[in-house]
This record gives sequence, C-alpha cells and structure tokens, in this order.
Amino acid sequence: MWKMIVILACKFINKASKLLGHEGSVIGGHYALKLDKNILKKIKLPEFVVGITGSSGKSSSTELMYNILTKNNYTVCYNKEGSNTINGITSMILNNCNFFGKVKKDILLMELDEQFMKYIFKHITPTHLMITNITRDQPPRNSHPEKIYNAIKGAIPEGTTLILNVDDPFVNRLRINHKGIKVSYGVSQNDYSIASKLHNLDACYCPICNSKLEYEFYHYGHIGSYQCPKYHFYRGTPQYEAKNVDVVNRSITINDKEVKLPSNFLYTVYFVTGCYALCKSLGL
Repeated sequence: MWKMIVILACKFINKASKLLGHEGSVIGGHYALKLDKNILKKIKLPEFVVGITGSSGKSSSTELMYNILTKNNYTVCYNKEGSNTINGITSMILNNCNFFGKVKKDILLMELDEQFMKYIFKHITPTHLMITNITRDQPPRNSHPEKIYNAIKGAIPEGTTLILNVDDPFVNRLRINHKGIKVSYGVSQNDYSIASKLHNLDACYCPICNSKLEYEFYHYGHIGSYQCPKYHFYRGTPQYEAKNVDVVNRSITINDKEVKLPSNFLYTVYFVTGCYALCKSLGL
C-alpha cells in the first residue's frame, strides 16, 4: 500500500511541477525518496535495464539508442530531459510504473552521471552498461579523469554486460577483473587520426606494470591505439570496429556492414559504433 502511495505522490508532484511551468523531471523523485529511500528496490523492472555513461557522448548515445529501439518496436522509457542523477532516474522510473510498481515498458534506458551511478546502482542493477570515454570534464567537479574512472569502476555491479570504448585506456581498464561479459568497440586508423607523438596525455601508463604506453596513433587526446611495451595492457582488436571512416559523406563500415552517420563529426563515429555494439549485445 505504501509503495502505491509513493508512486502516486511522485506522479502527482511531477504533473503539478509541469503545470507550474517547470520540467518536472526531478522533483517527483526527490520527494519519493524522502518518503521511501528504498522505493527503487520495490519496482519490477523490464528484462533489459541499460545504462550509458561517460565524460561525453552519453546524451547523443542515449538518444540514438532510443530511436533504434523504438524503430525495432520496443517500448522504451528513458530520461529524455537529461536528468541523470538519482532524483531524476527515480522520477523517470516511477512515472513509467503502474500503481503496483511495474515498469510498463520493454526496456529501461538511462543516461547516467558518472558520479551518481553508485547511488543508483545500490537500488537497481543494469543488465548492460555502455561507457563512452573518460576525459577531462568539468574540472571543478571531477578534477581529473582518474577520479571519474574510480567513480565508474566502484559503481559497476558484478554480472553487468559492459560495452567499452577500448580506444580509451581509462575505459579499457574497466575490463580488468570484471566478472561479466565484456563487449569492446573502437575506431580504426583513418584520415582524421594523428600519427605524430602527442604530449601531456591523461592516460600515459600501463595500469598493471606502470610502463609508459606506446601509441600507434591518436584520434584525439589519449584516445587511439596503444600498448604497453611489455604487452601487459593494450587496445587489441575490438569486437566492433569502425573502418572506412568517411565523415564528409557520413558513412562507415562496422564489421563489414555499411552504417550511415547522423552527423558529420568524428565523435559521431564513436557513439554510433558504441550503439551498434550495444544493440548487438541486446540481440538486435
């Protein structure tokens, strides 16, 4: 009975907030957690609970995944407004529940803030988690990519299928000792890659032996193809790799399948390839 009251309160508060001219994407979850801090543990979730996080690209990836899934006749609830903290996620889930606490969609899709994942995953366990990249982002809040890496690593539950951009050494490190399926994706060397040596990289050293990583090429920053000189840690060959990259004509191939890009930017290649890998891991 109390669960029903909490869900009803969340729905009512969100609608009242929208009537007052606000987005209403957070406040309902805020008060729902005040009423019952464990409300998310009492919700019946769909078969697939998908999270997408990373320093950049998570909003674009989530939007693209929503479009792909709905065009494949899945019903999807996701945080369209971009409210990716615990209050926003709670609000989104409860607003898509019936009064008995069952999410009325086939797939729960969440854009997630890296620093808030640990609070969300205390209550719900994702079946799939895609990590786009870990780079310098909002330094006053996140300070250094190492802090973001530790926040993500500390939040990942055992058994979750990880979809990892292995061109990023920080993201690739998440494969180490993870107890669950690991799906890798990346982008091959192309006309937009940089072969000359870059300095002041955020990811310079092997996480196993601390040897300095040797780069074959860079796409931007520390993201590219690298290996430890002692072969303890390396990019390897991703399971899903974008090749024949033609940003101008918005075309790539992923494992010999031609894929069209929604926009003509190099970062688009990454979130499209990541979503392709995620879709395949979901069985599409």
